[in-house]
Amino acid sequence: MEDICSNTLTFEEETYEQIFAECLKEMESLVPVASKNAYTQESNSIKTDCENELRQMIEQMKKNHTYPIAVEHEVKGNISLSEEKEIAMRGFIDRVDYQWDNNTYVIVDYKSGKKKYKEALRNGEKDEIIQDYFYALAYEKQHENEKWKVTKSRFLFPCDNQESMDTAISK
Repeated sequence: MEDICSNTLTFEEETYEQIFAECLKEMESLVPVASKNAYTQESNSIKTDCENELRQMIEQMKKNHTYPIAVEHEVKGNISLSEEKEIAMRGFIDRVDYQWDNNTYVIVDYKSGKKKYKEALRNGEKDEIIQDYFYALAYEKQHENEKWKVTKSRFLFPCDNQESMDTAISK
């Protein structure tokens, strides 16, 4: 399975060109173009940045043996803290990845521009990962018929060249 997944994670130039052209067309209708030359330069710069970002994401997925299966995935339900205590929870998981080499799932939490998270994670502060722990519990509960297991939380820092930090989820 790894070879199939690894080989299908590619940057499709033609698909990207089509999507980008559609986005630009929509943007042109929303934003008045002050200078055609400036607009062309800026749109080309944005296109290059997007291409680079997508290529980095694909390489990161290949490296981690994962691919996304859901984005902005809503989780809600009750989580048991003990026999007497239960809390209601609702939230949105930024991204859920399937990890094909061990048939498990990863909660991906985007942290853009938040250096405090990096420091807290490096220092082993558990308060910063409690949200993802609850997300993992809720996600598994929502999919308990499929026996899905979440084994880690990945904090992704897109503003720092896709740097990521993984934390094991143990229940």
